[in-house]
Amino acid sequence: MFERIIREGEIAATGLVRGSKVSQPAVSQHLRALRDAGLVTERRDGRHIHYRAAPKGLAPLVGLARALPGVLEPNALKISKSC
Repeated sequence: MFERIIREGEIAATGLVRGSKVSQPAVSQHLRALRDAGLVTERRDGRHIHYRAAPKGLAPLVGLARALPGVLEPNALKISKSC
């Protein structure tokens, strides 16, 4: 869902429900979790609520990735052949 919000730029909650196989209550719960985590902001327009990604909410993750060299590199995770 977060990926779709980023891709759309801004999208109404009704649009998220319409374009997915997820129920309206489930979409609402996801949006609440994203909002509480600071990953999306909302804008009310009458009865509709539009959501937009909030890049500042990703700051802790970006900081963690920078603190752990190699985490985001393609070959950082090596799988043992003994598995």
